[in-house]
Amino acid sequence: MYILMEIDQNERDLKAYLPLTERLYQILDNQKEMASFLEGIRDCDLNKEPFQWVRNYALVELLGTGAFGRVFKGVKNYGFMHRIDYAIKEINTAQGVFGESRNERNKNIADIVNELKIIRQQLRHPNVVRYYRTFIEGEKLYIIMQLIEGACLTEYLAASLEKKKPLKTSRVWSIFLQLVLALRYLHKEKAIVHRDLSANNIMIGPGDGEEKVTITDFGMAKQKLSNAASMHSNVGTLMYACPEIVQRLPYGERADIWSLGCLIYQMVALRPPFDGDSILGIANRIAKGSYFCHPLNICSSHLIQSVKLPTLK
Repeated sequence: MYILMEIDQNERDLKAYLPLTERLYQILDNQKEMASFLEGIRDCDLNKEPFQWVRNYALVELLGTGAFGRVFKGVKNYGFMHRIDYAIKEINTAQGVFGESRNERNKNIADIVNELKIIRQQLRHPNVVRYYRTFIEGEKLYIIMQLIEGACLTEYLAASLEKKKPLKTSRVWSIFLQLVLALRYLHKEKAIVHRDLSANNIMIGPGDGEEKVTITDFGMAKQKLSNAASMHSNVGTLMYACPEIVQRLPYGERADIWSLGCLIYQMVALRPPFDGDSILGIANRIAKGSYFCHPLNICSSHLIQSVKLPTLK
């Protein structure tokens, strides 16, 4: 997938693949790099032995690591013909973020499990990940969910930044519109606020005719009990958090809309609008709405203006 990102995906001009070919020749000439390359190929082996078992799921590959835990590729019916692949999130519930005392942690974890049960029963949308099961083993919370093909938006942005080549405006619009459809479904039809919409939690992969965008990781999601209800928990990824969250004020669905605005800005500028050397510095910028003004082309400027005012309201 990273190779495809390097050549801007589905490129038909064979000349675009010349740098890739040259890179492969360099690897062949370097014994150490060749060994690493072959190890990577072996890691793609569907029949490789699991390194850990959790109940009847075989964990065969580490897909990513986040602030609250790790995500693995897991297999049910491992070793049989009709194997089923899943993404399995492992969360260490002993972390202080879930509470200082055991009773507080138990209550908060129970709340998360209950919310995930609601989400599992209700969510059916092409741009929203499917959830199948949640259980606790020791001090670890495991969330079994749909395995999405592709890569997260963070990886695409990192590749674009390395090439100093922003995403095409048409592609940004496609991602934006699919995210809007998903959020409309969550907010209007299911009264669910994601609360951690970030580049790490957006997967981009193959679809019917165009790439498909999927919102993942609903571990911090919350269902509103009424249209007038608001939330107070300080959750989510700071760079995408709205002013209400950093100031510990009540908030609702607009927290997700703010995060969406930050994502659009990051896609066209290749930098987050709110960044800094310290957590306090980032929080102050968010509270004041003081975002970085990175240079943009005309099309990107129009795109930013179209989402900036609704986000700031």
